[in-house]
Amino acid sequence: KLVRTLPKVLKYLPGDKAADARSFMMSLHYWLGGSPENIEALLLNLANNLIEEIREAGAGTRLMSDGDVAGGINAARHNARTDMCVGVGGSPEGIVTACAIKALGGHIQGRLWPRDDDEKQRGIDAGLRLDDHVYEADDMVRGNNTIFVATGVTNGELVAGVRREGDFVYTESVVLRGASGTLRRISSEHLTSKWL
Repeated sequence: KLVRTLPKVLKYLPGDKAADARSFMMSLHYWLGGSPENIEALLLNLANNLIEEIREAGAGTRLMSDGDVAGGINAARHNARTDMCVGVGGSPEGIVTACAIKALGGHIQGRLWPRDDDEKQRGIDAGLRLDDHVYEADDMVRGNNTIFVATGVTNGELVAGVRREGDFVYTESVVLRGASGTLRRISSEHLTSKWL
């Protein structure tokens, strides 16, 4: 799977790791030992030229308008159909995603991209690098003593959404523990007379 191989792949990519999508995809399929049409990139609201470059390299793409945390996690899961997730999201979401991806043994990179002068100033005040510095997972989340928990509201690839049947509400949650690299699924039945 990509996320287990990616740290090795990144050493051999030409130029800036994210500068040329076509070169990136060609290198990726070479190092994964597959064909480009077997690589699927999940893109979060990116420019059409990047989408075209990835498709020209032979990889499939899917677009997501939101759910960047779930998208990142799905790219790190062993049996997910997504091989990588690329996009722009908020810093809190990036940190939460990094916690989950580290627990799964995956790889994440992030670059700060302030939307306005206020965000830029808050980053400067916090001592963050606003140049083209690439933050690695260990820069975003120090150590492995992390726990990530998500409960589905609507159906998604990661967890099922809430459903109601008679006197019960059913939920599904996923728990990722960084120290052990464990992913647990919790299916719960909630008796509505106790809650509603």
